[in-house]
Amino acid sequence: MSTAPGQVELSGQALRLVEHDDPCHPVVALATQRIEELSARRGAADERVAQLQAARPTAPTAQEIEALLDSVPGLRAAMRQAPPDELSELFAAFDLTATYDKDQRALRLAATLSPDLVPPSERPRPPKKAVTIKPRAPAAAQAQRRACR
Repeated sequence: MSTAPGQVELSGQALRLVEHDDPCHPVVALATQRIEELSARRGAADERVAQLQAARPTAPTAQEIEALLDSVPGLRAAMRQAPPDELSELFAAFDLTATYDKDQRALRLAATLSPDLVPPSERPRPPKKAVTIKPRAPAAAQAQRRACR
C-alpha cells in the first residue's frame, strides 16, 4: 500500500513533536497552530465539496421527462406554415438531428430538451440543504494555547 506524500510529511512532523514533552515548547505550539489551520482549511474544503455535490445536477426522473415533454406545445400546424429561417431556428433550439437508415428504411429523429426551454415559472426548485459550520479549533487546543501564553 502506497502512502500519500502529505501523509509521509505529517508522519515526520509527528515524530519531531514526540521529541518535545513540553506542550508550551515553541515547536509544539507552532505545530499545534499549523494543525488547527490545516484542520480548518480541510473543514472548509470538505464543506465546499459537499456544496458542489449537492448542486450537481441529477439525472431527470421519468416523471420530470414526461412533464417536460408535456410542456412542449404541439408544433405540427405551425411548422407547416413556418418559413425556412424560423424552422432552422426551431431545429437549432432543440438540437434536432435526423438519421436515415437506408437498409431498414427508417428515419430516426432526436431532439435535446433542456431546462432553458421551460419558462422559469414552471421549473422545479431544488430542495434546500442544511449547512453545517465546524469550529475552527478544538476547545482543548485553545485552552492549551492560553496556558502557554
